[in-house]
Amino acid sequence: MSVAGIDVPLELDRAEQALRIGRHDLALEITAKVLTAEPDHAGAHYLMSRAECLREQPHQALESIVKAVRLQPEEPLYLAFHGVLLGAVKKNTEADKAFQQALRMDPDHDLIHYWYAEFLLQNRQQPDRALDHIQRALELDPGDADYYTLHGRILWEKKKPKAAREAFQTALRLDPEGLNIHYNYGLFLLNQNRPKPAFQHLREAVRIDPGDPDIRETFLLSLKAKHPVYRPFRSWALFMSRMGRWRWLLIIGLFIFLRPLFLLHLLFVILFWMVDPLFNFLVRRGWIK
Repeated sequence: MSVAGIDVPLELDRAEQALRIGRHDLALEITAKVLTAEPDHAGAHYLMSRAECLREQPHQALESIVKAVRLQPEEPLYLAFHGVLLGAVKKNTEADKAFQQALRMDPDHDLIHYWYAEFLLQNRQQPDRALDHIQRALELDPGDADYYTLHGRILWEKKKPKAAREAFQTALRLDPEGLNIHYNYGLFLLNQNRPKPAFQHLREAVRIDPGDPDIRETFLLSLKAKHPVYRPFRSWALFMSRMGRWRWLLIIGLFIFLRPLFLLHLLFVILFWMVDPLFNFLVRRGWIK
C-alpha cells in the first residue's frame, strides 16, 4: 500500500533488512520516513523500537513499542518485545506479565519463547524455567543458531558443561560467522579454563565487531590467560570464584590449621596483583600476541 508516494510494505521490508545486517541508523531513517507518512502504523513503531534497542536506547525503544502495542494490542510479538524492553529497564514484574500475556495469545511462537527464556535467565536468575522455554523454541524452530547459543548459556548456568558445549558447537555449525555465538562460546571456554580455544573464538568476535568494549575486554583476558606464566594465576582465580562463599571458609581454615598453605595463598594473591597489570601493559605494547 502506498501512502503519500511511499510504498509502506517495501520500506518496512527495507528496514527489516537493514536491522538484519546491523544498519540500525538506516532502519531508523526508513521507519521515521514511514511514520511521517503514516503516524499510526504499528509495524513501523515496532521496527523503530527494535532499531532503538539495538542502538542501546532502551527508553526511546520503550516509548516506540508502547505506541505499537496501543495501536495493535492483539499482536503478541509487540507485547513480547514490550516485555524485552521492560526487562531492559529492570521493570521485571511488568515484563513477566507482558511475556505471559503474549504466550497466552500465541503459545507456539518460537521467538517469544526465546525472548522469555533470555529474560528468565538474565533478569530472574531462573535457569530451570528458562530451559523449558528455550527447549520449546528449539522444538518450534530447530534451525536458529541464536536459540542454540542461549541453550548453551542456560546449560552452562545449570553446571552442565558437556551439554552446553554441544549446544554452542551446534550453533557454530548453523552460523559460523555469528558474533553472539563466538563471544558466548569464547566466554564459556575461558570459564572452563581452556584459554587457547577461547582466544580463537574471542579473536573472531573482535574481528566481527571491533568496537564492542565488552568483547575487547574479554578478548584481552583470553590473550593473557593463554600465556604459560599467567595461566596458573588464572586457574587459581577460577578455582576460588567457583567456590563462591565457601572460599572464605577455606581461607580461614588454612589460616588456622595449615598456616604454610595460607601463606602460599597470600603469596598468590600478591603476585596476581602484580602480574595482572604487568600483563595488561605487555598486551597494550603488543609484546604478547
